[in-house]
Amino acid sequence: MGDDGMSRVAAGDLTSKARLDALMATYRPDRHVSAAQLDPAPVLRLENPAATSFVVLDRQGSAVACALTMDNLFGNGRVAPGTGIVMAMPPGQGGRGPISLGPMMVINEHVNEFYFAAAATGGVAAPTALLGVAAAALVGKEPLEDAMQAPRLHHGGAPDLVYFEQGYDRDRLGALTGRGHRVGATNALGRVNAAYCSGALPPKPETCTVRTDPRGLGLAVSAD
Repeated sequence: MGDDGMSRVAAGDLTSKARLDALMATYRPDRHVSAAQLDPAPVLRLENPAATSFVVLDRQGSAVACALTMDNLFGNGRVAPGTGIVMAMPPGQGGRGPISLGPMMVINEHVNEFYFAAAATGGVAAPTALLGVAAAALVGKEPLEDAMQAPRLHHGGAPDLVYFEQGYDRDRLGALTGRGHRVGATNALGRVNAAYCSGALPPKPETCTVRTDPRGLGLAVSAD
């Protein structure tokens, strides 16, 4: 868990306060800090965006969030004889492909209630796209539809550049450049599939919505 080919992080330490405090130690809210000055400094990762994801849940609150890859479009393009199964490509140097595959789920384990599940694809921008949707829905209390459609930002550390989608708020971009950040426009950042029950499932199924990212060609379906 957390092995990116450069370091290994125990699963229990991924979100520990000590680790998060160490990662945020060089953060400055009023100015840009060069990525090269961070500890650890970000490294350029070759990440294959060929992947897919899905989220499924039932009325009892059981849910699955999954992201997977064949490490290339249609794997290696060959079918295993006699099976009809398209074979995957082997991961490349540094774990090409799986670094960005990190689905998430929010539940209340004490009463077995489901609130949110999402999975994302799109290479290195997948994690920031997923967290952006989650933060808007869970923290900002926005409808899932609005959280999905909102223009996104992405900064992966290497290169030291903030990417933004067309239509992103110009005042916010100006605030970033005023702090010393470099920004660059791009068409789309990530593809997210998500389900959100603001009132929890199973007690309030009427509060549930499922959405697929308008940047892609996915499908979202719900049935009573």
